Amino acid sequence: MYALHHIGYWVDDLDCAMKQWSRDLDVGPFDVIEHIAFEEFVLAADRARDVVFDHSAAFAAWGPIVVELGQVHTIDDRLAAAYRTTPGAISHVS
Repeated sequence: MYALHHIGYWVDDLDCAMKQWSRDLDVGPFDVIEHIAFEEFVLAADRARDVVFDHSAAFAAWGPIVVELGQVHTIDDRLAAAYRTTPGAISHVS
């Protein structure tokens, strides 16, 4: 049996989002990893090289699961379209 581990959301301002989640949902404290950069991605069957994807992420316990808030700083257009990095959208569930 599989259990939900964490859920990720895209945000436009990581600091503001962490404050809002803490205030409104009593989530926190957050652990932040800033400027996570990737140099390569696999998009379906296409391996995208020399891509740009720089983002920061904040992680915190939200009851029995972990919430991940992600702010994109710079992203390749192909990745932005594939991963729908719109603030307020769910980025992933794990």
